[in-house]
Parts: sequence; structure tokens; C-alpha cells
Amino acid sequence: MRTKPTAAAPSIVDPKYLTADQVNQFDTEGYLHLPGFLPAGLLENLRGQADRLLQEITEAASAPDNKHPLLEHVSLMHSFARPFVHMVHSFHLAAGEESLELLGYPGILKIAEDLCGPNFISTGDALVTKHKYDKCKIDWHQDYKFPSPAGHRSFAMGIYLDDSMPGDGAVQFIPRTQDKRRKVAPYIETPPDNIIELDVKAGDVLLHDLLLLHRAGRIRENARRRTIYHEFHSMEQVEDEEDWPEIIMRRRMDLLATSLENYRIKYPDREQYKWNIAPKWRSDNVDADLWTVYKDKVKFDNAVYHAAEE
Repeated sequence: MRTKPTAAAPSIVDPKYLTADQVNQFDTEGYLHLPGFLPAGLLENLRGQADRLLQEITEAASAPDNKHPLLEHVSLMHSFARPFVHMVHSFHLAAGEESLELLGYPGILKIAEDLCGPNFISTGDALVTKHKYDKCKIDWHQDYKFPSPAGHRSFAMGIYLDDSMPGDGAVQFIPRTQDKRRKVAPYIETPPDNIIELDVKAGDVLLHDLLLLHRAGRIRENARRRTIYHEFHSMEQVEDEEDWPEIIMRRRMDLLATSLENYRIKYPDREQYKWNIAPKWRSDNVDADLWTVYKDKVKFDNAVYHAAEE
């Protein structure tokens, strides 16, 4: 990890999607709720993709050999002798090319630029599911290890495919706890009085600073809740403060380039996001069959990366 930042965090002069008040709320409270964010058609597509993917994974997990390649992307829980999908890591790789519509959607990327500047990167994506009586409880925690010395923003974007009701395992935040790394034991033993629990509907987006304390209880009423998460950082922060392999960051840039090109081809008459990332980080992935090329690169890079670790 580098300790001397080379660039200051971007200031938001002219937000593309968020208002100045919304940016200020995010900076002050550590979270921001955007009701009705997803267009109805995109929400319907994502729900269908998630249904098909989860069904395929559940069938694979119940098979005698348990060797389906999808299981490499999955964290499972078992309750009453049944497998439950808790998390699909690398959601887009698991769900396939159709899912790239989400990352190519201009609204998503405008928010990322508003908070992280034009050199933003999605550093991870996942589908998290909670099921009725799956016994999944997540206690107070922070998603990141330390505040950025240069004040760079990093955040998680939760894209809700189902309703999340207060009192039914909904995510809870402790506002203004994103300023430092905190010991969580005192919060677990004695929860504070200012806990925020939001009523989030399918199609809403919920942003939170990666250092904000949050938790989620068990679902007891709704049958399930599916949420797609993307984490965003600026490339300035990645270079200054992280030691993530360059090859992995390059593939994350390729994923965004692939998503933008697929969105342009699928929706040529719709608004397109203009990617203004600095040339030194720009992906030149413009192959004809983008998705096949991307998947092949990821497989090769992962093999090289893990071989180097041995």
C-alpha cells in the first residue's frame, strides 16, 4: 500500500445525476437512498436474470457431484438440509452477457462519477440473497479497512430487486460512523439510539460509504430479498492506497468497456454514458465479440495470478 497520495479526491462541481444536497447528505450521514431509481424494464430484466441464475445454482448445488462451474462463484448456506444461495460473487460473470445492461446503464455510471470522479472503477460486483428462515444474520461491520488519507470516496451501491421492509431483516445504518475504523463489539453489546432502518422498494438504490457501520437481520415475512451490489473507487485511490494486482484492475476496466459497448449496441437510440476516464487507465477493449473475449481474458488472468501465488 502506498502512503503518499498523488492526487486529491475530486470535488463535485456539477453533479451529473445527484444534486449537491444529495452529495452533502452522503458525505455527512454516510448513506443515500434513491427511490424508484431503476427503469421498470431494466428491473424486470434483472429479476428474470437473477431467477434463472439462482435456479441453476440451486440445482447444481443439489447434484451429487457438486462440480458445476457456477459453484466457483457462490457462497452457500444450508438450512433444514437445503442449500440456500447467500452470495454470487462476480455476478456479471455468473449471470452472463445479458446482465451487462446494468453496468452500461447511464444512471449507474453518473452516480459513480458524481462521487468518485471521472476515473471511477467498479472494483467488485455480487448478487446477495436472503431467504425466509435461512438463518442469515449479519452483525455490525464496516466494509473497508481505513479512511482515505486523501479523502477519496469509496462506496457500495445496493440495487434492490425486491422490497426490503423495516423489521424484516432490512439493512440498518449508524449514521456518521464512516469517519474512522471502529471496534464493533460495543455497538453489538449496546446498539445506539440513532439506528436508521429504511423502507426500500424493488427498483430503489441504496448507497453507503464503505466505512459506515451497518448490519442486517433475518427475514421472517418476505420469501426472499435479492440485491445486486457494486463497489466503486477512484483509480487515484486504487493507485495511491491499495496493492490490488494491476491485472485484476485492468479486467474491471475491460468489464466496464464491454458493458458500455453492449449497451450502445442494444439501445442505439437511448442516452449513452460518455466515459471520460484518463487515457492511462482507459480500456481499449473494442473486440467484436466483447463478452467472449472478456471471459477468456478473465480465465487466463486468474490462472496466471493464482499460479504466481503458488
